Amino acid sequence: MLLSEKPIAAAVGLLSIYLVGMIGMLAGLSIEMCLKRALIGALITYVVSRLAVRLVNKILTKAMIDDISRQRNRTADNKY
Repeated sequence: MLLSEKPIAAAVGLLSIYLVGMIGMLAGLSIEMCLKRALIGALITYVVSRLAVRLVNKILTKAMIDDISRQRNRTADNKY
């Protein structure tokens, strides 16, 4: 079963907003600077997460195709 990329990427992006914002607040930055950094970090995290999920889906799809072709080859070999 393939993974849905948008919900996973959105959840990771939302988590990064809070984490980067908290780190900025603990570092003593202004609220505006924390907001800018958190939004930029969330955008980058969202894009990277979507790319990672696509890569995982491609790997899973290739593995499923290879498994099906191996099964078909075994059944074809058993017929002869």
